Amino acid sequence: MKSTFILPLSAHKIKQKTDSKRGLRSDMSARLRTLQKSGKIAPTESSLCYLRVSRNRQKLMEEAMQALSTTQHTPSSPMASEAVIPAVRGEFYSYRALFSYDRPLGYLMKCKANKDRTLAFGEDNPKGIDLVFVFDNGVSVCSPNSAPAVRLLEDLVDPKVLNQTRIAVAGITVDEFNQLRERKNGSALAEVCRTAVARNDSIVTLMSGTIVAVTTESGKFGLLLVKELTPSTVRVDACHILL
Repeated sequence: MKSTFILPLSAHKIKQKTDSKRGLRSDMSARLRTLQKSGKIAPTESSLCYLRVSRNRQKLMEEAMQALSTTQHTPSSPMASEAVIPAVRGEFYSYRALFSYDRPLGYLMKCKANKDRTLAFGEDNPKGIDLVFVFDNGVSVCSPNSAPAVRLLEDLVDPKVLNQTRIAVAGITVDEFNQLRERKNGSALAEVCRTAVARNDSIVTLMSGTIVAVTTESGKFGLLLVKELTPSTVRVDACHILL
């Protein structure tokens, strides 16, 4: 029995687009020959036109290959990133994160997991909340059991189950922060955090360039450098370790 190969829908669209371009090139070639014979177009002009067609053809083929590659190799990481993937004791995590009005909860998990989560996620996973970003007359990062965080979560979570996280300005420079991240020195990270959070603060108002030290009840030590700040978002470079 003769087998028939059926292209996926995306491949059919690419083939149709390619066939259309081929037809256009054929029509253009015939038109160019007619104009050249009649003397209405110079050979150099004809060459330039053919060059443009050749470049368009190459671009079309590159787009087709890229589209097929995207169709056949769909990454699974976006799905996995919303899973609960706890931090592993002794592993040093270095990453970037974006917290926002819609995703204000911070979970210090493995790098494969998103650190920013929604309030709805917090309702189902209240005991794992490590940080709460509050966007109200500025931006603050708060302990989950602090007053601003409790007000944000009170309709969803019993305040009694919320963790206490000690938060303070780290007292180190950006260069020191970057060096610590690059070296992945968990002991040095923990020492910076222990020194900074000795004041036992629970709320820090953020500005661009602020470096925050975090210590959780579960033994996580973290640093967050505020890179970008708007009334509804905060982008950070960060690192943490569970000891």
